[in-house]
Amino acid sequence: MEILRKCPCCQSEAEFVDVPVSGSLLWQVTCRRCGLSTELDDDRMLCLKQWNRREREDHLKMVVLSLTIGSAFLAVIGFVIGMLLGLNSGFS
Repeated sequence: MEILRKCPCCQSEAEFVDVPVSGSLLWQVTCRRCGLSTELDDDRMLCLKQWNRREREDHLKMVVLSLTIGSAFLAVIGFVIGMLLGLNSGFS
């Protein structure tokens, strides 16, 4: 059985919460610190998979965002250095 990964927002421990709704038992994974949670579902394993998948997706989004910001920053720095060194003759 898979284990619950840490919260993608605050890296705290997560736990299963069972919620009785209209005579049925629904499950949810919730972060103990910040309260981030999955949707309620009657399938405990589906909640586990949703929780663990979100961590990977959030990590990937963070990496892509970092690379995007980093490349834009490097382009601006390159432009400024070129201007300071007088390498703008191609734009005249």
